[in-house]
Amino acid sequence: TVGDDHIEVDKDFHLILSTSRPNPHYYPNVLKKVTIVDFLMTKTGLQDQVLALVVSREIPDAQKEKERLIIEHMEGQIEIDRLDEKVLDILSSSRGSILDDETAIRMLSESKAM
Repeated sequence: TVGDDHIEVDKDFHLILSTSRPNPHYYPNVLKKVTIVDFLMTKTGLQDQVLALVVSREIPDAQKEKERLIIEHMEGQIEIDRLDEKVLDILSSSRGSILDDETAIRMLSESKAM
């Protein structure tokens, strides 16, 4: 899906992306749909991977909670980005004093609460 459009993709289609970042972070909804292959091995990276494997096997509830918190954090970040965009739109389209614009005041208060 791109925007509101559903695009058919061949089942044999593969997209390969590469990054020079040592520890890239992706949105949880992306991680559910892709396989990440990390060709860079560092001591810290291996320790993180082993710890994640041990925790997921020994304390599966902790792993599920971690995944839930990551998703919650990313959803919060998306909401903050949405509010930032809305505030910028309101500020750029405001005419006269911003203090007289009740919509702008309400939006700024809502974004402040986040």
